[in-house]
Amino acid sequence: YQALYVGVRTVERGEARSVQNQHVRAAVSLIARKLKSAYPIKLTLDAETFVYFYGEPTELRFVASADRPETGGLEKVSYFIDEIDGRRGLWMRISAPTLPNDLIENREGWFLVETELISDVTDVFWEYFGEQQDRVGWYESWSGWEQKQLPEAIRLRWRAKLGSLPEEWQIEVPV
Repeated sequence: YQALYVGVRTVERGEARSVQNQHVRAAVSLIARKLKSAYPIKLTLDAETFVYFYGEPTELRFVASADRPETGGLEKVSYFIDEIDGRRGLWMRISAPTLPNDLIENREGWFLVETELISDVTDVFWEYFGEQQDRVGWYESWSGWEQKQLPEAIRLRWRAKLGSLPEEWQIEVPV
């Protein structure tokens, strides 16, 4: 009986680890797909032209191609940390359709979806690669208002307690 019990528990742990691994892979794939579809939409405010892209260490907002047939066109994508019931997670908000005035006035479109991508996150850190002040490198923030372009690449690093999976993760995505 003891050998059977140990065998069943081992199978259960293996299946749980597999589900966690698949969940993380799906989240990373979704993040990479959205970042690769970032669109450098140019907006004008007070005779100043800029690109809608705001990247900070713990939050990122940009415009990407919509992959929902009901909205089409472009959508506003935001990644942020939210805490619910004492549990922090990396969330994604998609808002469509995206109109220039909505972006300038920071309004959401009529189609709004929020999804937790990665749960039990302890730290999240976004970085942006490109040229700022005549220096090419990785930066903690990126402003489309100041740079007037998208970064060349985006790096996401995070720490999360996901069972027996590694605690630290990192992806780099060319834009």
